[in-house]
Amino acid sequence: MLAGSRPGIKPIHALLGIVVVAYWMSLIVRGSSGTATWLDGWGVAGFELLVSCLVLLRGLVVPRDRPYAVLLGIGGCFWALGDLATTQATLGGSTPPSPSLGNVLWAGFVPFAFLGLLALL
Repeated sequence: MLAGSRPGIKPIHALLGIVVVAYWMSLIVRGSSGTATWLDGWGVAGFELLVSCLVLLRGLVVPRDRPYAVLLGIGGCFWALGDLATTQATLGGSTPPSPSLGNVLWAGFVPFAFLGLLALL
């Protein structure tokens, strides 16, 4: 067992991995012409937000991982919220303004991810 891992983490990781593989398979089957907002917009952003919150939770629960996990989790949340904002802004086929709220949130990802990687090193 990995140091610091909790019971039940492996099944969660396995489930998340299955979701990613299923999404990849759906992309291959649908090709480049088929998109679904519920899956390619809301679903992807929700998945990103869930995984980012799990990273953030890891940082809050495991003191050894706190310096980098909290920063990476916050950065991931910014990215996921940017995807949510962009999905909402493009409903009905509209084009979001530039810069949009999604762009601002995506930009918030960079400093937190950079600092998280520095803390990891």
